[in-house]
Amino acid sequence: MSSLILSGPFAVINEHFNSILPNCYDAIGLMLMICIKHQHQAMLQALVNISLWPRFKIVFDLHLGSLRNANVRTLWEDDIHHHYVMRRYAEFTASLVHLNVEYGDGQVRCF
Repeated sequence: MSSLILSGPFAVINEHFNSILPNCYDAIGLMLMICIKHQHQAMLQALVNISLWPRFKIVFDLHLGSLRNANVRTLWEDDIHHHYVMRRYAEFTASLVHLNVEYGDGQVRCF
């Protein structure tokens, strides 16, 4: 999913590297780029673990709390159509399952 969204920028970067790297003989510059990539990757991993996962868990718990506190009788006012909350819940759950399969690191378990 995100690979489709980011395919344009990644294609530009890939094209640039493919045009520059065959003619690059700067070993120090190449090693610096490798080091920058490793540092950037470590920084992003720390950001995910320290900031993003805890915030995700807080927001997810808020979603669960709103479901637990929902008045079930108001969700079934019409026997023919599903309530909009049910549809949003299904879309939300499907999105999380799909993203977790591609990018999850074990924090979210799908049973």
